[in-house]
Formats: sequence, structure tokens, C-alpha cells
Amino acid sequence: MVRSASIAGSLFIVDAFVFNQGVLASVICLGIVLIMLINSLRYRKDFKKRLIIMGIYAAGAVLTIGAIRFNNNMARQRAEIIIQACEQYWHQKGGFPDRLEDLAPDYLKQVPRAKYAFSNSRFIYRSGPDRHTLMYVAFPPFGRKVYSLENRKWGQLD
Repeated sequence: MVRSASIAGSLFIVDAFVFNQGVLASVICLGIVLIMLINSLRYRKDFKKRLIIMGIYAAGAVLTIGAIRFNNNMARQRAEIIIQACEQYWHQKGGFPDRLEDLAPDYLKQVPRAKYAFSNSRFIYRSGPDRHTLMYVAFPPFGRKVYSLENRKWGQLD
């Protein structure tokens, strides 16, 4: 059971915080649960132990998806805070900032990370003469959520 917990925990960390997709842990963990369930029906020996191991893997998959959802919700909330700061900046200076760092310390204490992950954890801000967008990656490598400051609308790339 320690080995199963280690594998499920490793998959959780890698998939929730490195790849940030949920696919790897979900497919592997739920695949293992399915295989073990079939084997448990065929071979009754150690049924209770197998049931516990299946629970460990199922929990790993559920926790992975939960962590990713938490991260994406947090990114959206933090994006809304940045958007409000950009709006305040626009009202006071007559235009949107050229960089997110221009918001600190007057409008934000500091520019927050979008989410807790090893990759794609920061907001991406694009500034042009007539276009300013705030973006974060919700589902790597694609699945980017994009907010247009001029249009005041959320959209999605990819």
C-alpha cells in the first residue's frame, strides 16, 4: 500500500503542478482501478487490500482534478484583481499600463502569480497601441484564457 500511495502521490504532484492537465493521473489511476477491480472479481484473495489500493488511486485522480480546478479558479480570481487594478490605472492615467509591473505598488502590492504550478504559472500581459490583453494558461499547452481590457471581455485561445 505504501508503494501505491507513493505512485498515486507522485502522479498527483507531476500532473497537478508540473503538467497541470489532469489527464496523466486520471487515466493511469483510473486505469489501475479498473484493472484491479476486474482482477478482484476474478481472484477473491486479498479483496480488502485491493479495495484499499483502488481507493488510493481513485483518490489520487480526484485530488489531481481538484487541485487543477482550484488553481484555475484562483487564477481567474487573481486575474479579476489585476483587471480592476488596470481599470483604476486607466481612470487615473488615461491609458492601460505597458507592463503589469507598472501596477505595483500603487494599484497592487505586487503582481500575483496566476497559480501554483511549476510551469505556466504566471500571467501573460500583452500591450500594444490599441490593444491590451491579460492571459493565463488554464489547460497546457493550449487552453489559454484571455481578457481584452478594451473590450472588457473574456475569450479563449486554442
